[in-house]
Amino acid sequence: MIIYDSHNDLLYKYKTKSKIKQYLNCVPTNVKKIFCAYFSYNESDASICDMKKKFSYLDSRCIKTIENAWFLNTNNFEEVVKENVFCLTLCHNKNNKLCGGALDNGVITNMGYFLINELENNQIIIDTAHMNEQSFWDFVQATKYPIFNSHSGFFDIFPHKRNLKQNQIEEIVKSKGYIGLTVYPKFFSNNLVSSKKLVDAIFWFWNKYGTNTLGIGTDFNGIDLYFDDIKNYRDFKNLEIKLKERGANEIDIQKLFNKNLKNYYKKIGTSSYSSIKTSSSL
Repeated sequence: MIIYDSHNDLLYKYKTKSKIKQYLNCVPTNVKKIFCAYFSYNESDASICDMKKKFSYLDSRCIKTIENAWFLNTNNFEEVVKENVFCLTLCHNKNNKLCGGALDNGVITNMGYFLINELENNQIIIDTAHMNEQSFWDFVQATKYPIFNSHSGFFDIFPHKRNLKQNQIEEIVKSKGYIGLTVYPKFFSNNLVSSKKLVDAIFWFWNKYGTNTLGIGTDFNGIDLYFDDIKNYRDFKNLEIKLKERGANEIDIQKLFNKNLKNYYKKIGTSSYSSIKTSSSL
């Protein structure tokens, strides 16, 4: 089964070129695209130069993304455009000068709105993962694109503040957008849980919203806990088996594992900017 992953923190966990290359060399060949996030905390010394250096270590399977764009401003955002970054989150879990984080109560700021406009004008997607509800709904009114959320869970499955509520999911589905379901157990239960919870969440989503929006955004290398049988890309065979045991068909599994993200990426990358919002399908 081909895998497209909408969020991997390998650039955060592996600091050097050799370790990043070593990790990528061990990724199985059926993993065709990995969205690799350049991440930094607000108080760190992240820089455009550091971002460029880390991006240079990636190979052709990797899609450049940014998680927590707190260091961007009116003077340096064009450097992100030059790097051909596909998407970025404006924040992490806390507020910053751009918007409100999922565990905080801030809103999109004037600088945040400026960057949304300028980045989208250059076909760079704003990733709504890590936005709090207020910033999410402010963003919905500002964006020109189908809504993208790289790695989250579902609040109705487990009420974690990082998880999407039903009205948010409905808005993303309505926009012909994309949701990457994380494989982080803490988004599914307070207790150590099996991947059955992940399968339950997938079927919950499919039954309510169909199979054309949901994909996988693992958050590999950015999480501190894993399901017992899903710890790396090779283990996705275990998830495939469990989905089939529950009655999932091959077409819907392919949509989940690769086609929905592939279609979103292809559409944003190949469509003219003016036609994106009016398209009827992804």
